[in-house]
Amino acid sequence: MLALVDARRLYDHPTVGRYAWPEGTDPQTYRAYRVTQASNDRAFEEVPPEEVANAFVDVLRSVPSMDEERLLRAGLERLGYRRRTESSTSCSGTAYTSR
Repeated sequence: MLALVDARRLYDHPTVGRYAWPEGTDPQTYRAYRVTQASNDRAFEEVPPEEVANAFVDVLRSVPSMDEERLLRAGLERLGYRRRTESSTSCSGTAYTSR
């Protein structure tokens, strides 16, 4: 699928690999995240770690002190995911340590 994307929109992340990034934004300064309406709209693996980290930051702004398990669940919910899976746990761990 990445072969169909304009090469200028591709971003190489050091731990998760290559993915498309919106034109006109910088992944290093992007502070938003998109909410997935249904889990079959966008697999969790397709969510850039920057967006996952931004969701964690948003959670911590409202509740500054919580354990990692609660943060993981709350961050996933902010992104629109109801179930915690092995993949979401692994990808979230990458994002958790990136910010």
